[in-house]
Amino acid sequence: MKISDFVAIDFELFTPYHLSACSIGAVKVINDTIVEKYYTLINPVPDEHTFKEMNTKVHGLTLNMVKNAPTFNKVFPHLANMIGDLPIVCHNRSTDINVLSKCMEFFGLSGIDVDNNYCTYEKTGLSLADACKKYGINIIGPNSLGITDSHSLLNASFSQIMPPTGNIAFISQSGAMTVAIIDWSV
Repeated sequence: MKISDFVAIDFELFTPYHLSACSIGAVKVINDTIVEKYYTLINPVPDEHTFKEMNTKVHGLTLNMVKNAPTFNKVFPHLANMIGDLPIVCHNRSTDINVLSKCMEFFGLSGIDVDNNYCTYEKTGLSLADACKKYGINIIGPNSLGITDSHSLLNASFSQIMPPTGNIAFISQSGAMTVAIIDWSV
């Protein structure tokens, strides 16, 4: 079954608990074309593991980076508007849909049909890297700084600094070189 209209989401968690969402990336696709991108840090709901920064080694986000970010209830209106009645696509439904559901429940929010979703892991049985390889989708990594797009304010990187908006693109295999260029640009 091919779907041409959907919103793909991916949460990062600060701790092993599903209420600890500390970032979300979302991409809206209409007629097989990306029409909207969204990324934001999220100030996670604290739990007994928050100050241990348990997942920092996975995604690079620290408490200092997320402490002034909006909480999930502030992020939700944009996310709900972006998703509307479109299906949600994620690679690991057991995490991403549960995070969304738990955060909505915690803050008493409604307006996203979490049952309207597709899991690419369940559909393919493959890891994200293997699924991308099989279907010809390019991914970044391992050991990548990530991607920043100052025009859409997408910062899916380990850099705490967003480069200024301009007309220059910079691609590098060296995360250290990229960080140096970003530091120089601001």
